[in-house]
Amino acid sequence: MYNARLLFKKARNKYTKNKSDAGLRNKFLHTKSNYNKIKRNQKPKFKTSEKDKLTKLSKHKPKEFWKKVRDQYKKQQQIAENLNNIDLYEHFKSLYSTNENHNSHMPNDNINDDF
Repeated sequence: MYNARLLFKKARNKYTKNKSDAGLRNKFLHTKSNYNKIKRNQKPKFKTSEKDKLTKLSKHKPKEFWKKVRDQYKKQQQIAENLNNIDLYEHFKSLYSTNENHNSHMPNDNINDDF
Protein backbone atom coordinates (compact mmCIF):
# COMPACT_ATOMS: atom_id res chain seq x y z
CA MET A 1 0.00 0.00 0.00
CA TYR A 2 2.84 2.37 0.82
CA ASN A 3 4.35 1.85 -2.63
CA ALA A 4 1.01 2.63 -4.30
CA ARG A 5 0.76 5.82 -2.26
CA LEU A 6 4.23 6.92 -3.34
CA LEU A 7 3.43 6.20 -6.99
CA PHE A 8 0.19 8.16 -6.69
CA LYS A 9 1.93 11.16 -5.11
CA LYS A 10 4.68 11.18 -7.75
CA ALA A 11 2.16 10.96 -10.59
CA ARG A 12 0.02 13.69 -9.03
CA ASN A 13 3.00 16.01 -8.61
CA LYS A 14 4.15 15.48 -12.20
CA TYR A 15 0.63 16.02 -13.51
CA THR A 16 0.06 19.22 -11.52
CA LYS A 17 3.28 20.68 -12.95
CA ASN A 18 2.25 19.94 -16.53
CA LYS A 19 -1.53 19.59 -16.86
CA SER A 20 -1.52 19.73 -20.65
CA ASP A 21 0.27 16.37 -21.01
CA ALA A 22 -2.32 13.65 -21.71
CA GLY A 23 0.10 10.84 -20.86
CA LEU A 24 0.77 12.26 -17.40
CA ARG A 25 -2.97 12.72 -16.87
CA ASN A 26 -3.70 9.10 -17.78
CA LYS A 27 -0.90 7.85 -15.53
CA PHE A 28 -2.19 10.07 -12.68
CA LEU A 29 -5.76 8.79 -13.07
CA HIS A 30 -4.59 5.17 -13.26
CA THR A 31 -2.40 5.44 -10.14
CA LYS A 32 -5.18 7.32 -8.32
CA SER A 33 -7.76 4.61 -9.04
CA ASN A 34 -5.26 1.89 -8.10
CA TYR A 35 -4.43 3.62 -4.81
CA ASN A 36 -8.12 4.16 -3.97
CA LYS A 37 -8.85 0.50 -4.74
CA ILE A 38 -6.09 -0.61 -2.39
CA LYS A 39 -7.40 1.72 0.34
CA ARG A 40 -10.93 0.34 -0.06
CA ASN A 41 -9.65 -3.22 0.25
CA GLN A 42 -7.34 -2.58 3.19
CA LYS A 43 -9.71 -0.54 5.37
CA PRO A 44 -12.01 -3.45 6.35
CA LYS A 45 -8.97 -5.65 6.97
CA PHE A 46 -7.49 -3.04 9.29
CA LYS A 47 -10.78 -2.62 11.17
CA THR A 48 -11.09 -6.39 11.57
CA SER A 49 -7.56 -6.70 12.90
CA GLU A 50 -8.17 -3.86 15.37
CA LYS A 51 -11.37 -5.55 16.56
CA ASP A 52 -9.50 -8.81 17.01
CA LYS A 53 -6.74 -7.08 18.98
CA LEU A 54 -9.26 -5.39 21.24
CA THR A 55 -11.14 -8.64 21.76
CA LYS A 56 -7.93 -10.46 22.73
CA LEU A 57 -6.93 -7.64 25.05
CA SER A 58 -10.33 -7.62 26.74
CA LYS A 59 -10.13 -11.35 27.44
CA HIS A 60 -6.48 -11.73 28.34
CA LYS A 61 -5.30 -8.30 29.49
CA PRO A 62 -8.32 -6.29 30.65
CA LYS A 63 -6.19 -3.58 32.25
CA GLU A 64 -4.45 -2.81 28.95
CA PHE A 65 -7.80 -2.99 27.13
CA TRP A 66 -9.36 -0.32 29.32
CA LYS A 67 -6.24 1.80 29.13
CA LYS A 68 -6.43 1.72 25.32
CA VAL A 69 -10.14 2.55 25.38
CA ARG A 70 -9.59 5.46 27.76
CA ASP A 71 -6.70 6.82 25.71
CA GLN A 72 -8.77 6.68 22.54
CA TYR A 73 -11.62 8.72 23.98
CA LYS A 74 -9.52 11.03 26.12
CA LYS A 75 -10.25 14.68 25.49
CA GLN A 76 -7.38 16.69 24.14
CA GLN A 77 -6.40 19.57 26.34
CA GLN A 78 -6.86 22.85 24.59
CA ILE A 79 -4.11 25.30 25.34
CA ALA A 80 -5.42 28.80 24.90
CA GLU A 81 -3.28 31.81 25.46
CA ASN A 82 -4.75 35.19 26.12
CA LEU A 83 -4.39 37.11 22.90
CA ASN A 84 -5.43 40.64 22.31
CA ASN A 85 -6.40 42.29 19.05
CA ILE A 86 -3.02 43.88 18.55
CA ASP A 87 -1.26 40.52 18.79
CA LEU A 88 -3.60 39.04 16.19
CA TYR A 89 -3.20 42.07 13.95
CA GLU A 90 0.59 41.88 14.11
CA HIS A 91 0.57 38.14 13.45
CA PHE A 92 -1.53 38.40 10.31
CA LYS A 93 0.26 41.55 9.22
CA SER A 94 3.53 39.66 9.35
CA LEU A 95 2.03 36.80 7.34
CA TYR A 96 0.82 39.01 4.52
CA SER A 97 3.53 41.60 4.60
CA THR A 98 6.04 41.95 1.78
CA ASN A 99 8.23 44.10 3.99
CA GLU A 100 10.72 42.35 6.27
CA ASN A 101 10.28 44.86 9.12
CA HIS A 102 7.06 44.12 11.00
CA ASN A 103 7.65 46.20 14.11
CA SER A 104 5.18 49.01 13.45
CA HIS A 105 2.11 48.93 15.68
CA MET A 106 -1.37 49.89 14.71
CA PRO A 107 -2.99 52.48 16.99
CA ASN A 108 -5.53 51.07 19.43
CA ASP A 109 -8.31 53.45 18.35
CA ASN A 110 -8.56 51.74 14.93
CA ILE A 111 -9.31 48.31 16.41
CA ASN A 112 -12.90 47.34 16.94
CA ASP A 113 -13.25 45.22 20.09
CA ASP A 114 -16.88 44.23 19.40
CA PHE A 115 -16.99 40.56 18.47
